[in-house]
Amino acid sequence: KYSGASLGGVAALVLFIISTATDYWMQYRYSGNAANQGLWRFCINRKCHAHTLTVAFWDATRAFMLLSVLGCFAGVLLGITASKRPRSRRVRTGGIALLLSGFLALLALAIYTGMTVNFFGKRYS
Repeated sequence: KYSGASLGGVAALVLFIISTATDYWMQYRYSGNAANQGLWRFCINRKCHAHTLTVAFWDATRAFMLLSVLGCFAGVLLGITASKRPRSRRVRTGGIALLLSGFLALLALAIYTGMTVNFFGKRYS
Protein backbone atom coordinates (compact mmCIF):
# COMPACT_ATOMS: atom_id res chain seq x y z
CA LYS A 1 0.00 0.00 0.00
CA TYR A 2 1.45 3.34 -1.06
CA SER A 3 0.15 6.64 0.16
CA GLY A 4 -0.93 9.47 -2.11
CA ALA A 5 2.11 11.43 -1.01
CA SER A 6 4.44 8.69 -2.26
CA LEU A 7 2.67 8.60 -5.61
CA GLY A 8 2.87 12.39 -5.81
CA GLY A 9 6.57 12.13 -5.01
CA VAL A 10 7.07 9.61 -7.81
CA ALA A 11 5.28 11.94 -10.24
CA ALA A 12 7.47 14.84 -9.07
CA LEU A 13 10.60 12.72 -9.51
CA VAL A 14 9.66 11.83 -13.09
CA LEU A 15 8.95 15.48 -13.89
CA PHE A 16 12.21 16.64 -12.29
CA ILE A 17 14.20 14.14 -14.35
CA ILE A 18 12.45 15.15 -17.58
CA SER A 19 12.83 18.87 -16.92
CA THR A 20 16.51 18.52 -16.04
CA ALA A 21 17.28 16.53 -19.18
CA THR A 22 15.21 18.46 -21.73
CA ASP A 23 16.64 20.88 -24.28
CA TYR A 24 13.66 23.22 -24.11
CA TRP A 25 14.53 25.54 -21.24
CA MET A 26 14.62 28.46 -23.68
CA GLN A 27 13.33 28.84 -27.24
CA TYR A 28 14.31 31.65 -29.58
CA ARG A 29 15.04 32.57 -33.20
CA TYR A 30 18.66 32.58 -34.35
CA SER A 31 19.34 33.94 -37.86
CA GLY A 32 15.75 33.13 -38.82
CA ASN A 33 15.98 29.52 -37.61
CA ALA A 34 14.20 27.98 -34.67
CA ALA A 35 16.59 27.43 -31.78
CA ASN A 36 16.31 26.08 -28.26
CA GLN A 37 18.62 25.29 -25.41
CA GLY A 38 18.70 23.33 -22.22
CA LEU A 39 21.16 22.91 -19.41
CA TRP A 40 23.41 20.52 -21.31
CA ARG A 41 23.18 21.48 -24.99
CA PHE A 42 21.64 23.86 -27.52
CA CYS A 43 19.88 23.09 -30.80
CA ILE A 44 19.59 25.16 -33.98
CA ASN A 45 17.31 23.80 -36.70
CA ARG A 46 17.10 20.46 -34.82
CA LYS A 47 20.88 19.99 -34.88
CA CYS A 48 22.09 19.83 -31.30
CA HIS A 49 25.52 20.63 -29.90
CA ALA A 50 27.02 20.62 -26.42
CA HIS A 51 27.45 24.00 -24.76
CA THR A 52 30.88 25.42 -25.51
CA LEU A 53 30.68 28.31 -23.05
CA THR A 54 31.33 27.70 -19.39
CA VAL A 55 28.91 30.01 -17.67
CA ALA A 56 28.55 29.99 -13.89
CA PHE A 57 24.76 30.27 -13.87
CA TRP A 58 24.41 27.15 -16.05
CA ASP A 59 26.64 25.26 -13.64
CA ALA A 60 24.65 26.53 -10.64
CA THR A 61 21.34 25.63 -12.30
CA ARG A 62 22.61 22.17 -13.20
CA ALA A 63 23.86 21.60 -9.65
CA PHE A 64 20.61 22.70 -8.02
CA MET A 65 18.50 20.63 -10.42
CA LEU A 66 20.62 17.52 -9.84
CA LEU A 67 20.41 18.03 -6.09
CA SER A 68 16.67 18.44 -6.48
CA VAL A 69 16.41 15.12 -8.34
CA LEU A 70 18.52 13.36 -5.69
CA GLY A 71 16.49 14.89 -2.86
CA CYS A 72 13.23 13.87 -4.50
CA PHE A 73 14.55 10.34 -5.02
CA ALA A 74 15.53 10.13 -1.34
CA GLY A 75 12.13 11.46 -0.27
CA VAL A 76 10.26 8.97 -2.42
CA LEU A 77 12.46 6.11 -1.23
CA LEU A 78 11.94 7.06 2.42
CA GLY A 79 8.20 7.47 1.88
CA ILE A 80 7.78 4.10 0.20
CA THR A 81 9.90 2.19 2.71
CA ALA A 82 8.02 3.76 5.63
CA SER A 83 4.53 3.36 4.17
CA LYS A 84 3.64 0.56 6.61
CA ARG A 85 4.33 2.81 9.60
CA PRO A 86 2.71 6.18 8.85
CA ARG A 87 3.93 7.86 12.06
CA SER A 88 7.59 6.85 11.67
CA ARG A 89 10.56 9.18 11.51
CA ARG A 90 11.24 8.11 7.91
CA VAL A 91 7.96 9.61 6.74
CA ARG A 92 8.83 12.97 8.27
CA THR A 93 12.37 12.86 6.87
CA GLY A 94 11.01 11.92 3.44
CA GLY A 95 8.59 14.83 3.55
CA ILE A 96 11.39 17.22 4.47
CA ALA A 97 13.50 15.83 1.60
CA LEU A 98 10.64 16.41 -0.84
CA LEU A 99 10.12 19.98 0.38
CA LEU A 100 13.84 20.67 0.13
CA SER A 101 13.84 19.19 -3.36
CA GLY A 102 11.07 21.56 -4.43
CA PHE A 103 12.91 24.52 -2.92
CA LEU A 104 16.13 23.61 -4.75
CA ALA A 105 14.24 23.35 -8.05
CA LEU A 106 12.66 26.77 -7.49
CA LEU A 107 16.09 28.19 -6.70
CA ALA A 108 17.50 26.69 -9.91
CA LEU A 109 14.64 28.14 -11.94
CA ALA A 110 15.08 31.57 -10.38
CA ILE A 111 18.81 31.59 -11.13
CA TYR A 112 18.29 30.41 -14.70
CA THR A 113 15.50 32.86 -15.45
CA GLY A 114 17.19 35.87 -13.90
CA MET A 115 20.57 35.24 -15.46
CA THR A 116 19.24 34.18 -18.86
CA VAL A 117 17.33 37.44 -19.23
CA ASN A 118 20.45 39.34 -18.22
CA PHE A 119 22.88 37.27 -20.32
CA PHE A 120 20.88 36.64 -23.50
CA GLY A 121 18.50 39.58 -23.36
CA LYS A 122 21.22 41.79 -24.80
CA ARG A 123 21.76 39.46 -27.76
CA TYR A 124 18.29 38.26 -28.67
CA SER A 125 14.94 39.95 -28.54
